[in-house]
Amino acid sequence: MELTPTTIEHLRDEAYAFLGREVIEKGLQAFERRPEEVSGPRSPFGQPRGHAGLESSTHAAGDTVDSETRLRHRLRQLSQINRQLQSLLHPELESYLAAASAEYARFLHAQEQLDQWEIRFRLLPEKLAALAHDVERVRHEAGAGTGYRDLNLFASLRSTALSVEQHLAQLEAAGQALAASAIPGGENCVAALPDFRLVGWVNRIFPLPTTRFVAEVTRVETEIRTFLASDQAEILNSLRDSRAACQRATEDYLQAYWNQLRIHAQVYYVEDRQLGEVIEELVRRYAAPDHAPTGFAKANGQLAA
Repeated sequence: MELTPTTIEHLRDEAYAFLGREVIEKGLQAFERRPEEVSGPRSPFGQPRGHAGLESSTHAAGDTVDSETRLRHRLRQLSQINRQLQSLLHPELESYLAAASAEYARFLHAQEQLDQWEIRFRLLPEKLAALAHDVERVRHEAGAGTGYRDLNLFASLRSTALSVEQHLAQLEAAGQALAASAIPGGENCVAALPDFRLVGWVNRIFPLPTTRFVAEVTRVETEIRTFLASDQAEILNSLRDSRAACQRATEDYLQAYWNQLRIHAQVYYVEDRQLGEVIEELVRRYAAPDHAPTGFAKANGQLAA
């Protein structure tokens, strides 16, 4: 899959901006060391990685440079342009890698899985609150001392417990898929969920003597309400850490690929041109007129010395 012409163009301009900054920074260093050399003869300056690059000298910003101030204005202008190019290239490379790289797509898919897991997890408290409510109802009914077990209450409790159990099964399956995804930190993607699979428990407590019955339902109700009150934070923190690790891996992959493209662009896309001409062209294309540096006049979209 090929990069789009627009992305190639932006990579080329990023290379020009980067190399232009290098030339100007070297010019400033020379100016600071030996100010008298600023008006010296022309000489080639800044050959990038084996390619005939920008032709310039310590006269960096235009045909001549008569002050350190002008150099610094040009450096700030190129820094602004470089930031704008990065803001354009980042989403372009994200889209390209999502379609062209299975590894990068796997990281993106893992992030989507984490997002889906969180959506499911945030539905769990409502289901657990309903379960705690039904447990409380059967506890109150048993504590009334009638010795009678309301089958309707138990049917409602069992139905709610089944809903919770099914939801937990979905969360556990999603967590196992993430753990097997081989993303950085994937083995610890999400914290262990509480064991609130209670359908079998509902069936077992029905025939218990009242004292044991009340003790058992009180224990389970307390566990559910404790989780609702505080234990969710640990799971959400684990999820946040996993998402951050996955995002770092995704960004690291993109930046490594981008750095390879930068080297390629500096070797193959950059032509032997005058630095002043390149800067004027980049300014026309990328610099916002309202942000033109002090000391340069705006004329027809260009910065004129």
